[in-house]
Amino acid sequence: MNAASAAPPRLSPSVAAAQGRARSEPFSVQARASGLSVAALAAPEEADAVRVGLPSPGEGGFTLLELLLVLVLLGILALLVAPRFAGARSAGALEAQARAAVALARKARALAAAEGRTYLLRIDPVHRTLRLARRRDPLAAPGDEDAPELDLGGDAVGWSAPLPFREGVVLRRVERGAPEAPVAVDPGQDFDLRFFPDGTGEDALLVFSLAGADEERWVRFDAALGLARLAEPEAAP
Repeated sequence: MNAASAAPPRLSPSVAAAQGRARSEPFSVQARASGLSVAALAAPEEADAVRVGLPSPGEGGFTLLELLLVLVLLGILALLVAPRFAGARSAGALEAQARAAVALARKARALAAAEGRTYLLRIDPVHRTLRLARRRDPLAAPGDEDAPELDLGGDAVGWSAPLPFREGVVLRRVERGAPEAPVAVDPGQDFDLRFFPDGTGEDALLVFSLAGADEERWVRFDAALGLARLAEPEAAP
C-alpha cells in the first residue's frame, strides 16, 4: 500500500473536541451579539418577533376585555379625584381674595401716610371689584376745579386699577365699627373704608365666602393701627 492511499491518522478525543469548539465559535458569537438563542435561530418566526419587540407565537397579549376593564377603572378614578381638585381650587380662590383685600388696604395706608391725604378702599359688590380712591390734594385751593373732592383715578391708573373678585367668591357680610359693637352694612351696596395720613383707619369686617358654600374668610380692619388682617371666623352671637 502506497502513501497516497494511506488512511488519514486518527485524532485523539481531546484534539477532536477542540476542533469542534473552533468550528462552532463564530456561530455562538453571532448569536450572542444579536441577543438570540440557538433555539430562536432555529425558529425564524420567533427570531423575527424578538428583533421587532413583538410577542412570540407562544406568548399572549392584552385582550379587548382587559383593555376595556382598564379604561373603566381609569374613568372611576377620574370621577373620584376631580371633585377634590375642584374643591381645592375654590378654597384657594377664597384665600387669595381675602389676602388681596388685606394687601390693598396696606397699600391705601402707605399712600395716605406718604401723600398726606385720605385714601379709600372701595368695595363694589355689584361690579365685584376692589379699588382705591383718594381725597382732594390738601394743598389745593378750595375752588380749584382741577382738584375734585374725590379722585377716582381710572382703570388705566396703577394705584386705582380695579381688582376683580376671584371666580366663585362673593361678599357675604359687611360690618362697620368695633368688634364689640358692630353695625351691619348691606353687602350688596358700595362700601368705603378710609385710611388717614396719621396712619389710622376705620374699624370694619369683611366676610368673603364661596357662592353656595359655608366656607368663609374674614378680614378685620383695625382703626387704631390702620391695618387689615386675616381673622378666624367666629360663631354668631
